[in-house]
Amino acid sequence: MSTEGELIRVTGSADETFLDDVHRALAELWQLAPANDEDRMLFELAVVEVATNIVQHGASDLGPVEARLDLEATDDDLIAVFRDSANPPILDLSRVAMPDTDAEAGRGLALALAALDELSHLTDEGNTWRLRRRRREPSAD
Repeated sequence: MSTEGELIRVTGSADETFLDDVHRALAELWQLAPANDEDRMLFELAVVEVATNIVQHGASDLGPVEARLDLEATDDDLIAVFRDSANPPILDLSRVAMPDTDAEAGRGLALALAALDELSHLTDEGNTWRLRRRRREPSAD
């Protein structure tokens, strides 16, 4: 994990250690750029859900999946960009919906979409996931 100004970067294999590093990076982000409780909770939920999907569902024909997360806080936005080397999933974010209440899985991207102002997925030599939440109110310093 490295910090470049207000940018925090996590890199590694897409595994449980990467998830632990994502949690640590989020804690570091809140130290560097405090946010109100709602923004922090919803942004963190979305980031962790996407990270978990990368770890649980990412597979590559070229070997182990490598992942990178860049976290950034601006005066207006909270931004996360994941890049991974997994095979691109067949996915249409406009069709993602919350599953039935008795479903045991499938809520991750639906929760992330509900928590964010922007969630995009691009494929080009792997995947790029861009998450953005506009800050709702100024943080208390």
